[in-house]
Amino acid sequence: VSTQSTGYLQLTQAVLAGLLNTGLCVASLVLCNLLMWLSFTTAMQNMRTVTATSAITTVNFLVSGVMGWTLFGEVLGLTWWVGVGCIVAGVLLLNADQSARELEKEE
Repeated sequence: VSTQSTGYLQLTQAVLAGLLNTGLCVASLVLCNLLMWLSFTTAMQNMRTVTATSAITTVNFLVSGVMGWTLFGEVLGLTWWVGVGCIVAGVLLLNADQSARELEKEE
């Protein structure tokens, strides 16, 4: 086997590995988006629009941060955690009136 054909074979393997990697990334992107939309539409059917939207947005933000930390070694600094705290507090405030109404209905 000549040196030129060995180099061509290595190049072909590298291109195929790159295409496979890209294909897996695109497939996981599509799968994650399908799961997110399934969760969102299910939540929209079972609760108020504000509650569903704020809950999905909060979970999306949290999962993105944790996945960035896990997969890419991103640093989740104090600013990120303060931001998460503000988002969670805002979601709780947005949905506090609904919780109060549900408690009143049960009584």
